[in-house]
Amino acid sequence: MTKSVVAAAFAALLLSATPANALTSFTISGDFSAAFTLPDSPVVDPADAVDGITFGVRGVPDFATSSNGIGDIAFFSAAAGGGLIIVDNGNGFDWLLDATDGQQYYTGSEVAPTFLPGTYTLAGLGTPGSFTLTIASAPDAVPEPATWAMMIGGFALAGAAMRQRRTALRFA
Repeated sequence: MTKSVVAAAFAALLLSATPANALTSFTISGDFSAAFTLPDSPVVDPADAVDGITFGVRGVPDFATSSNGIGDIAFFSAAAGGGLIIVDNGNGFDWLLDATDGQQYYTGSEVAPTFLPGTYTLAGLGTPGSFTLTIASAPDAVPEPATWAMMIGGFALAGAAMRQRRTALRFA
């Protein structure tokens, strides 16, 4: 295998590698408890967003209080009073949590939001009680594809270097 072939293969690995979408963890504690993760910048269906007011994320797993373990979440802008609503995905519009604090938990538009890490104190609207929402970056459990590509490419280059023949110089 020649150096140019190895270099071309390594370049192809790097170009084909795409970074993984980082995750944000959400923890709600208080009179209602839940923990779930969402992408830092979720892809929001324009049908689930109202510009300047709200956006929704459907089918979020890990809601033990939901009839099917899945919730639909709507986040509201500060202009709309801030806060969030979590609905039981299996029972239509059964509220799991309806809380506000006047703050917005994301930046950007409602169809392309990015979550803001922090701790927020929520007050129940339709759900009585008080709650704390913590938003934090979730640790990456698996290396990103670019990391794998670099590692595999490094092994390939080291293997190619070890296999290469050395020519001895002879003097007349």
